[in-house]
Amino acid sequence: MTATQDMSNVVQCFTSIMNKLPSQVILAIDTSTTETTDAILLEHLRACHLIVDMAPSGVYFSIVVFGTTPFVVTDFKNDKVQIKQELGVDITKLKTFAVGTEPVISNVLTFCRNSIIKPKLSPQQGSPIVVLFSSALPPVTDTAILNTVASLRDQHISLMAVSNNPAIDIQSLSGALGNTKTLSRAEIPDIPRILFTEYNEEREFAVGVCLDPTAVAQTLNDAVLVNFLLMPLKSDLPANYRIEVQNSRFYQPWTQVLSQPMKHHQKVVIPCTLAKSFDATLNPPPRIFFNILDPSGRVVTSGYFSIPTALFAGEFYEPFSVVVDGVVGSGKSSLNNGLLNVFTCGNVSYPFFTSKSTDSHGTEFFHFYPICVYVNKYAIFKTALAIDIIKKLKLVLIDKKGITATDNRVGYLDIFEGRYRPNDIKRYSEQDARYSAQVCIYVATARSFLDASVLGIIQSKLRELVSIKAQPILAVTTCDTLTAAEVERIKAIILSMGIVSEHNIMYMSNYIDENPERDIDRDYNNLALLLRAKSVAKNGNSSVEDDANDYFANL
Repeated sequence: MTATQDMSNVVQCFTSIMNKLPSQVILAIDTSTTETTDAILLEHLRACHLIVDMAPSGVYFSIVVFGTTPFVVTDFKNDKVQIKQELGVDITKLKTFAVGTEPVISNVLTFCRNSIIKPKLSPQQGSPIVVLFSSALPPVTDTAILNTVASLRDQHISLMAVSNNPAIDIQSLSGALGNTKTLSRAEIPDIPRILFTEYNEEREFAVGVCLDPTAVAQTLNDAVLVNFLLMPLKSDLPANYRIEVQNSRFYQPWTQVLSQPMKHHQKVVIPCTLAKSFDATLNPPPRIFFNILDPSGRVVTSGYFSIPTALFAGEFYEPFSVVVDGVVGSGKSSLNNGLLNVFTCGNVSYPFFTSKSTDSHGTEFFHFYPICVYVNKYAIFKTALAIDIIKKLKLVLIDKKGITATDNRVGYLDIFEGRYRPNDIKRYSEQDARYSAQVCIYVATARSFLDASVLGIIQSKLRELVSIKAQPILAVTTCDTLTAAEVERIKAIILSMGIVSEHNIMYMSNYIDENPERDIDRDYNNLALLLRAKSVAKNGNSSVEDDANDYFANL
């Protein structure tokens, strides 16, 4: 039994318990506090979200909600989709209960005990766990609670209690819950980000890959540090097992022979350094493949992991601004959402309003979005990586009203010279380097190249960019309904225009429909687009770039 008062401590405690691979986890959330209920609920949900995200596959989760505010319980139970959208926490796959309206801890624990549907099945599997988040935990001994805690122990159910009430002494709380152990404080940046997990009792060992918890943003030239985690599941294993990371044409191959035997159910941590290949000319791959071989050379486990694109935010610590333009309904705001999510981890965020209608505007005025501000807002936990990005990222996205056949008044030269201001459409005579763009990404749907009138607008705007000596970048948003013949025809039309360099033509698949699931291919495609924009910006108008550097240096 464990008690803690620090929300970040929950994750550290839970991580250690998860090493025992529990058969079931029940997350019990108290909504009884009348003040700042939403904030407390959000904090609890985010901790629960990270717990679920870090858990190995095969662990069954449930959520129990209790409290004195019936509408909160009802909303939480019935409106999971809305909660997912508003809080950024996906709980749609978790079963949710509402336990009355009285925060009686003994009743809640009894309900949790009776809700265990997956008892411990084997010696290799850990006991079920109840994680109790509450502001109503009493600091004094309560016979009913002690009896319930004892009944949990009798049924081999572990309990973790988390007090949200700073006025309650954690030592007293520990005694009230049957002399549970009190944890020391742990900071959230020390939590590792899990990149790969596999637990299968039929295999010789469980495997995990995680990013170094102290990692901060880096460039593509820097080596990537990850840790392999191995734990034998059936018996002790002899020395000379081998881990191999395959050549990816970007990272050099890596091999590590485990010179020491591995004890049964004892975790072994193997640091891995992925160094960039000397002849690498491509961007990093979205997947890195590995094999684990036994002493005879037989492959016993294989898989892949993905480095989060946020790790490469160091590529964008020098200031530059990107204007995203295109015909109304072409997917500008959707593309902006994708570019933002290059620098976040966890669920996909959708801060930019999207308009699916070509008759309405998702953006009415000029908006200047420092990406670091949105990372600060949407990062669920402030890890060392997130904090580094928030402090140092200097990429700004400039969003403007979409182009129509009758509304095409804004000139690119004015945008590059900084003659527009936030939340305004007026053109100013004064230049301001804070609001100048160094590169333009022009967004167009694939089908727009089959429409002569829209194609004319696209060609006109791309030629305008060339006329001011700005290399245009063309982001073509793909459509799954196109036939193979249509796709080839569209590509031929784009190349035949002769306006955009082939290197500056990118085919994109945007995040849409508020889907929270992260797609690593989309992330790396968006990263490649930003890297291309950075390259174009460095080779663009040097005077504008120097002005921007001077501005950010004096902030």
